Amino acid sequence: MTLTFMTAGMRSCHCGDAPNSTSPQSRFQQGECFGYAIGADDGVRTAFDILNEAQPYCIPDGVTNGQIVRILTKFIKDHPEKAHKQTRVLVIESLMDAFPCRAKKK
Repeated sequence: MTLTFMTAGMRSCHCGDAPNSTSPQSRFQQGECFGYAIGADDGVRTAFDILNEAQPYCIPDGVTNGQIVRILTKFIKDHPEKAHKQTRVLVIESLMDAFPCRAKKK
């Protein structure tokens, strides 16, 4: 499945299994998607660190960039009612859904 959605800059971003995933254009589009999703995650986590605030989600060690992109594409597919939202919001909502922070035990 290939998902195409618009980024905040109104550029098309393609995630998922591209029909011809070996073409240079398809590889570029996959890389653009990875970069966008990982960049949004990194930006949010950096902002919360700078503000000395609790993170909105807790990604466990060992989660790969590929997993983050698959979580995003699954979230968009499973929540078509949210497809109108900015992609940066969907990245964060998908990560909050997949990796909620657990309260520390006392």
